[in-house]
Amino acid sequence: MKTLWQKSSDETPGRDFFHQFTTAEDRKWDQQLIPYDILVNIAQARMLHRVNIYNDSELNNVSSCLSSLYKDWKAGNFSLSEEDEDVHSATEKYLTEHTGEAGKRIHTGRSRNDQVVTDINLALKEELRICMGMITSIIRNLDRIAVDNEGVFFAGMTHTQPAMPTSADAWAAGYIRLLLNDLDSLKHAYRQVDFCPLGSAAGYGAPHIPIDREYLSSKLGFAFAMTEVNAVQPSRSASAMRVIHALEYAGLSLNRMAADIIEFLRSGFIHLDDSQISGSSIMPQKRNPDLWELIRGAYHRLTGAGRELSSISANLTSGYHRDLQPVKAVVLNALKQSQDLTQAADFGLSGMSFNKKECHTSITSEVMATHHANKLVNEGLPFREAYQQTASELETIPVPDNETLKATYAHTGAPGSYPKEEIHKDLAQIEQWLHQEEDKWKNTIEGLIE
Repeated sequence: MKTLWQKSSDETPGRDFFHQFTTAEDRKWDQQLIPYDILVNIAQARMLHRVNIYNDSELNNVSSCLSSLYKDWKAGNFSLSEEDEDVHSATEKYLTEHTGEAGKRIHTGRSRNDQVVTDINLALKEELRICMGMITSIIRNLDRIAVDNEGVFFAGMTHTQPAMPTSADAWAAGYIRLLLNDLDSLKHAYRQVDFCPLGSAAGYGAPHIPIDREYLSSKLGFAFAMTEVNAVQPSRSASAMRVIHALEYAGLSLNRMAADIIEFLRSGFIHLDDSQISGSSIMPQKRNPDLWELIRGAYHRLTGAGRELSSISANLTSGYHRDLQPVKAVVLNALKQSQDLTQAADFGLSGMSFNKKECHTSITSEVMATHHANKLVNEGLPFREAYQQTASELETIPVPDNETLKATYAHTGAPGSYPKEEIHKDLAQIEQWLHQEEDKWKNTIEGLIE
């Protein structure tokens, strides 16, 4: 393999193993970066024209060549081969083969170090938008469940024991709020990667070249250019860590939801469609919640990715080190896992329904104990006396119907009173932001591709 940095045309003994060890696994993830690298090169070409490195003819040739390459990739006609060290060298090689001297100058004023961070940031932004969109779909599914089952009460649990009445709408609303909070965390992580590092080169800038860093940032649709060149390489792992930690929050919410649904199925509170369950190879009666068990377990894989990433960059000085190469694989893989996870949860919720009769059956006299004690307090009895009196009357406490039970609550957010307007307002805000970011990216591509 001939590399961009190779000092001579002679092949050194052992070089094949070196390339296999240093590039083979990474090349798999670079396949995912192809469209971003092409777009980055188009923006780079326009910037070089802006600072008089390219003349009009050279810019037209380079832009046309890269636009054609992007369309070839989109049609499935361009990918990396084993002869390519990485996506950056593959794009530059193609460009040089088709435009000659102009292609050789595309790398003016940059390093692969700032180029790869730019590619990754563009990829992370798009993958985060996809993941966040899937979470909004989960919220929409939970909203449907809440509306359809408002006031459907069942026994809530503490310490895995029956405790107090709760409702299907309160359960769904709780996870909606958690997921909305998770979306806020993902939005913050998105902002942490919404910067353009081009012009920082290997972390020390590019002398003698009047790079227009703000122009590059604007053309690629970033929120800002990272002015501090020495921050770019350390940010490579720090930004990815913020992304994975935000994914962990969402993974934890779905982990807890899955644990609830598995317990609800066991208790008979819910029914899962046949598409949501599996059987047993020996027990004919089994209807196993395999989907939700795998969703429950997926969180632990995300936490593993977070721990791996936090270790990769520890003890490294501020410049580039090859130790940082696995950051790409860890964070992109975590995003892929998160997209699979959110898609599975959305699919699972679409096949879940509450069994209203079984839910009400779980509301026993003992489950109504706190209600009874509070009723006595409302009638004037001190709480500790009401507590003791209720404990002695557990078997005789009446069990109301759902409407009567709902009427016992007078505060906002109580079981049986779904806060639909507030939730819809918050969800609409995040969906509007997502649409704006998606439109911004579409406009960026249209502005670069001829």
